[in-house]
Amino acid sequence: MISLAAAALLAVAPVVSPAVVHAADTTSTTTTLNSNAENPVITYNGKKYDSNQDITAAIANSSFSRVPLKGSSTFIQDVKNAFSATESSTDNSKVNIVVYTGDLYTNIAGKYPVRVLATNKAGKSTALTFQVIVGNQGANATYAVAQPQVRGNVTLYTIRDGKVIHNSYGSYVLDGGTTVATFGTVEINGISYTRLNGPDSDLFIETKSVDGTYPESATNEDGQAKTVTKTLMHTAIAYNSDGHSTGKKYYAYRQLTLSAVKKNIKGSMYYNVQGTGDYIKVVLMVLRGL
Repeated sequence: MISLAAAALLAVAPVVSPAVVHAADTTSTTTTLNSNAENPVITYNGKKYDSNQDITAAIANSSFSRVPLKGSSTFIQDVKNAFSATESSTDNSKVNIVVYTGDLYTNIAGKYPVRVLATNKAGKSTALTFQVIVGNQGANATYAVAQPQVRGNVTLYTIRDGKVIHNSYGSYVLDGGTTVATFGTVEINGISYTRLNGPDSDLFIETKSVDGTYPESATNEDGQAKTVTKTLMHTAIAYNSDGHSTGKKYYAYRQLTLSAVKKNIKGSMYYNVQGTGDYIKVVLMVLRGL
């Protein structure tokens, strides 16, 4: 299998259409603005931001909030044109805007995160994340979070003339946790498949990946919880198991031991902070593995 968690997030990528998809959150939550005079300030639609946060609600009616299947050649430039940045709240010198599209893939209709980043001369950064919708889903689409079947991946199938073609996308697969647009099901040889991309598409995944009956195990074979240690790269809000903010914050540059398996809470994906009842929203985090 080709790894879908490639280091694309560390490089600026055009909006192309590889047949791989990365995990994305399904809702937008704007965190409280924590003023820091040393951070670069990003301006969008007249509002200024000097801390990392999700601004999906703010861009919902923009020209770049939707991307067609197969991509848009102007997407990155459209985003750059909509944002501006300065060194800090006390220095209005301009700073370049960088658009990261490493998690935006346009072969599969769904919802994906994009990041806008500004870094000033002092090395301080401000990152804004927002969700974009890929594809023209129309009224018949239902969003679902695809859960992995094998090693964190969800296999793609092509169904033509009643025949199922396994690995129709070669060795590419769908990342577990991806929010996809679905368009009904078909059953072949006793197995239910869910249609992706559109009502006339021949691309499918197994229905058990999106109906909640095939969740990834959160424990190892010995019964111990699967965990991963990472460094939190910016401050994140803590939520409880019902998806409500606890008011607690985890500050940047500390190490956290997290659940290796993401949890779906009311359509949003979270990591559990091990040893606590705290959950941190996946889309609001930029994590570095240790």
